[in-house]
Amino acid sequence: MKKGLFRRITLVLLCLVMALSTYTPVMAESNGFTDVKAGQWYTDSVNYVAEKGIMVGTSATKFSPDMKFTRAMTVQVLARLSGDDLSSYTTADFPDVPDGKWFTTAVAWADANDVAKGDGTNFNPDAVVTREQLARMIHNFSNKYGIENKYAAGPETLDSFTDNVNVSDWAKEDMQWAVSNGIISGTGNSMLSPKGTATRSQAAKIFYFVDHMKNFSVLPPDTADFDALEMKTVDNPTILCWGDSMTQGYPAFLKNDYKLRVRNWSSGGEKAEFVSMKQGGTPFYVAPFTIPAEAVDTEITLLDDNFKVIDPDEGFLFLGNNGLSPAYVGGIKGNIYLNDNGKYYFKRMDTAPYTEVEIARPTRVVSVAMKNQNANDIHLIFSGPSNGYEWNESDKLIEAQSDMIEYMGTDKYIIISLTSWYYLPNVDKFNEGLAEYYGEKFLDFRSYLLTDEAFEAAGIPKTEQDEADIAIGEIPTSFRSDKEHGNDKFNKLLADQLYLKMIELGYIEG
Repeated sequence: MKKGLFRRITLVLLCLVMALSTYTPVMAESNGFTDVKAGQWYTDSVNYVAEKGIMVGTSATKFSPDMKFTRAMTVQVLARLSGDDLSSYTTADFPDVPDGKWFTTAVAWADANDVAKGDGTNFNPDAVVTREQLARMIHNFSNKYGIENKYAAGPETLDSFTDNVNVSDWAKEDMQWAVSNGIISGTGNSMLSPKGTATRSQAAKIFYFVDHMKNFSVLPPDTADFDALEMKTVDNPTILCWGDSMTQGYPAFLKNDYKLRVRNWSSGGEKAEFVSMKQGGTPFYVAPFTIPAEAVDTEITLLDDNFKVIDPDEGFLFLGNNGLSPAYVGGIKGNIYLNDNGKYYFKRMDTAPYTEVEIARPTRVVSVAMKNQNANDIHLIFSGPSNGYEWNESDKLIEAQSDMIEYMGTDKYIIISLTSWYYLPNVDKFNEGLAEYYGEKFLDFRSYLLTDEAFEAAGIPKTEQDEADIAIGEIPTSFRSDKEHGNDKFNKLLADQLYLKMIELGYIEG
């Protein structure tokens, strides 16, 4: 099995800036710092900035996470993040920044590039940097290095903070920008604390995100709900059926005829990547919005795994939200659906009394299907018919299916062939690509339907129309309800073939 060959690497590129928050990136052990213990809120951020050379320890074995962060330290880090050649910055035009100090080059660079200025006379390198000073420096840095402003900022941005009047006039625009883009958040109790100071551990988190903001211009997603998911191994695993409208018939036959534990997670019209999104293999997100303190329909914007807006015209949820809702966003259970007006909505379904919840950055959606998967479930995947593939594009379907398989964490799956000649005249060539990739886990149901054996199993005679269909490679009319979909005979035969295949692969006992 070539598991994960086409796995998207988008999540490696996710991340921008959110400081002083609870988001924790996933990194390795603590770089040998004896004062950075595993599992701390800052551990992974410290690991990241140390491994990248963005911040260094205060000694060979100490990071000093609780040490106050100074103005000199701030410009030193920003200079490193810039990637600029710093060799020409040898003298700073401040009386308190003599030549040859460890911070001289960084201060000179910051001054020359309008990243940080002094107080009119001095730079005050040893002064502890305040939150509003950080906002100013990072905002200046973003302007210098073309970091995209994802969200509009205005005076109302700070209205929710009771101490917003404490923001210095010179820093208001910077704090508005920093808050709207998630760089700086509140310190609790609706306080912004603009004059508050930062520690080295807090700075590590800030600059972890700034580095990604500079490199990738994307906001870091909140994945807390997804990260909390646990797949358990159960005594009675479920057969999970994934797909579009082609999947809406055969699961009932598996359940009723063979008394198997079956769950159908299909929705009509779903492209393969949409199936993968609901299953968990392909991340998707909801853009920042506010969940009201009441159960009302709230318009939302959904984003794909590249943070591009999902256009409702593409068909996601067009024929229902089975497998998606009830979904979880920011810890809130709710219904996500496509309304008749062609827009996506969220309506909370948790228990009152409600409090308003701010979704401040793209947040990964957790579907009901994700929450109801077990580590030893069996997965039957009949995705792809709704994509409109060309015959030579089987790799595109494999990409979406491989994401699903990787997320499953199990090798108990079966990939069902595409069947319709009408929608894909070179369907056999397409299926050859799937068969080559998946090997024994591929079920060539299409070829079976063109055989005398299928008619014998269905207990029906072959008609002249069936013969004509077979002659051009189309699924016999006797097995179809329309040009693409199967009828009850089709679905019964598919259930039978899947049952035999599961026995052959050792997934179930006959």
